[in-house]
Amino acid sequence: MSRSSRTGRWFKYAVAAPVLGAVVRFTPFLDGNGAPPDFMNFAGAGEFRAVGRHQRAMLQQRAGLTGADRVLDIGSGIGRLAVALAEIYPDMTYRGFDPVELGVAWSRKALQGYSGFEVLRVRVANSFYAPTGGIRAEEFEFPYPPGSKDLAVALSVFTHLGAAAARQYFSQAIQCLAPGGRLYLTTFLLRDGPAHTAAAFEFYALGEGTYVASADEPDLAVAFEQSFWAGLAQEHGVQLDQVFPGTWADGSVGDDFQDALLFVKPG
Repeated sequence: MSRSSRTGRWFKYAVAAPVLGAVVRFTPFLDGNGAPPDFMNFAGAGEFRAVGRHQRAMLQQRAGLTGADRVLDIGSGIGRLAVALAEIYPDMTYRGFDPVELGVAWSRKALQGYSGFEVLRVRVANSFYAPTGGIRAEEFEFPYPPGSKDLAVALSVFTHLGAAAARQYFSQAIQCLAPGGRLYLTTFLLRDGPAHTAAAFEFYALGEGTYVASADEPDLAVAFEQSFWAGLAQEHGVQLDQVFPGTWADGSVGDDFQDALLFVKPG
């Protein structure tokens, strides 16, 4: 990863994002209607509304999402999933959090009028999304009571967490789930080591079943062996219920770019 890319990313999240977040919060500009301008959308490629609806459909099909679920959106970004959920489940109980002030500010404006939807900004350090500091991710405790959620969702979150932080986030997510609750997360899953002939990323081993695409910027893209997730499931007494392969590793046509895992907490 070049120095100019790292500098540009630091400027984007350390300088531009807080400034734009303040514009969203304190002015009538960027009012939260429709979709955020492309220059504000830090949550990945694709049209804002279409991607959110696709994410919603995947949760319905794969994780049994219904309007009755109390949803926890871990790393809620700029609100793509939240807006898509509010569109068809306006009375849902939804809680999301993210370290990027811009995303939280936009989400709150977009969700005005939906009393069951709440988004928090959390000050958690991440060299990719939150370079100016905060509590270490491996020490962060989710601000929700144990057993208070039916479905926890983490879309492209564990792809930016090292092993210790991933363990903490997984533990906190499972703790938040009620009996019978589900955790749906996306990841880069290495089933046979780091070699993939057409992979979108080339990963390098760090140990503990963990791989990174850039040693200089480890939070840029992180991959794990499936045994890492199986071990966490066993440690926390939950079932790794299903694995949904993504297209990143072999360039195939599929439902999603990243791999996805569904965990179920015993009832």
